[in-house]
Amino acid sequence: MPVENLHARKPGAAHGAHPPAILAPQVLREPDASYLAPRPRPPAWSEPSRQMFDFMEIPVDYRDAVSYRRAFLDAYEPNVDSLLPPALADSLYRTAHWENGPHHFEGALSILTDFMTEFCWSSSALEGCRYTLAETDALLRLDQRLQDHSLDHGEDARLVLNHARALELMVFDVHPHRITPGLLMRLQGCLMRGLLPAERCGQARDISVYIHGSAYQPAGPRVLLEEMLQQIATKAAAIRNPVEAAFFLWIHIAYLQAFADGNKRTGRVAANLPLLSGHCAPLSFAGAEKRDYVVAMLGVYERNDVSVAVDLFEWLYRRSMQRYVWMLG
Repeated sequence: MPVENLHARKPGAAHGAHPPAILAPQVLREPDASYLAPRPRPPAWSEPSRQMFDFMEIPVDYRDAVSYRRAFLDAYEPNVDSLLPPALADSLYRTAHWENGPHHFEGALSILTDFMTEFCWSSSALEGCRYTLAETDALLRLDQRLQDHSLDHGEDARLVLNHARALELMVFDVHPHRITPGLLMRLQGCLMRGLLPAERCGQARDISVYIHGSAYQPAGPRVLLEEMLQQIATKAAAIRNPVEAAFFLWIHIAYLQAFADGNKRTGRVAANLPLLSGHCAPLSFAGAEKRDYVVAMLGVYERNDVSVAVDLFEWLYRRSMQRYVWMLG
């Protein structure tokens, strides 16, 4: 099935045999007052988060080497345990969710044009892309032929367009409630097309990986990675709160490092699947400072400590909800 350019499509335009149902969202009954502020405050780092920033100032050679701890995932019981503080997960969900009647997943198309631009720009920037938001928007508005031509002019264009293809795959080619290892592999394959050898795309790695600046040593062999990827997908699909499911996917996909490359960006794309299918505002990751993001990941890698990740996620998601405030009313 050919991938379409979302920027060239109008909300409500036909897709396949049936046009998507775009329903007017309704105002929440219990809005979160902090969300309604003119703009979110900068991340309010908790004391555990500040301690993690201090810990990461220690040179990596002086930090103890740590391997993958499968108990971090094994012990998690969906809808009993929560990586996010339960009160925060509930507050974010009540704020981000819009009431709806019968709703097709393609109804999310009404927000995807603006969201795709912002997500492709911000997620690519975290990988070193130098495109501005305006340049990203211009690239995504080109027709398919010109986009393909742009791939010959550097890695930045490929980073952006690969993100767009992964989002299109997630929205148009996948049932909204089917978080599977196969889907996660396909997303990684889209994200890394042309950036990795073809045999490294769309499957669990069979090589060791090294994370620069970290004392974390990811797991192997492939059979273990496939087993844990299956468990991540199964548990994420069972989580009733879409916001907790998004955070769970973001954290565990990055932590497992199941792929030769593209693990963090796969986690960022996958985090939006439970949000969109759960009728919640999407998460663009816009505004994330590279240093904050790195420390959030390193805390998980080396200590299974989600303190910085929780503070950063809350701030980023409130920003993202405000960006799409019209969607909620």
